[in-house]
Amino acid sequence: MFTILIIVLMLTGCIDISPLFKIVDKVLGYLFKDTIARIGKNIRESFPVYGNISYDKQAIYILHPHATFSLAHTFHIAAKLTDWPRKDLKAVLHSFMLITDLIPKLFNQKFICSTYSSIREALKEGDSISMCMGGPREAIYSKEGGMVAVVNSRKGIFKIALEQGIPIVPVLSYGETENTKGFFNMIHRWCKIYSGVLETKIETHIGKEIEIEQIEEPTEMDIMLLRKKYLEAIQELYKETSPEHYDDLEIM
Repeated sequence: MFTILIIVLMLTGCIDISPLFKIVDKVLGYLFKDTIARIGKNIRESFPVYGNISYDKQAIYILHPHATFSLAHTFHIAAKLTDWPRKDLKAVLHSFMLITDLIPKLFNQKFICSTYSSIREALKEGDSISMCMGGPREAIYSKEGGMVAVVNSRKGIFKIALEQGIPIVPVLSYGETENTKGFFNMIHRWCKIYSGVLETKIETHIGKEIEIEQIEEPTEMDIMLLRKKYLEAIQELYKETSPEHYDDLEIM
């Protein structure tokens, strides 16, 4: 009962253990400096980034696919363990992941909730954001040798982009599904990163920004037109960057 109580207090934020993690991080960093450096190098090489890496203006980065764990979003944006070119992004997470303060504190408050008001407020304050627009639904349809992008049912982010006049940058990653297939195979595969890069790298391609003219009160037609423009952009990016053995991009 005592253990359960401690866990509940941690999850509800009544006990702040983030300082403990920082201490452990410093101790491990001192004791295993070379090992950590090697693993860090392997992670960076396992998550190469290509494309529009010099864009530095305020933007909304939309990543596909979400896949099982959204590895690209986690390693590039949340953990900042790769050579992703921008370190100033705030990652949009589902509200379920932010029920407690534990995750935000561990990642230095770089997350915002996936609500309309939270995203709009972050953009108004001048922040750039990143998100996996397809969410868990996109993960359901993920497949090897192809990609499924859930876009047709999404409107909120396009409405916000129009209201704020913020460019959208499409981002596609390949290898997510291949690296999360089968629980035990996945564990075996990721243990190898201790000594080398992943057998199937997760390659991320940042597309060209979609410039947007600000419309304070966008209509349904304005939103539909922007969504159509976005669809054309990710289809073109997919055509230019997808591996030869991949099927055509499937839009849902």
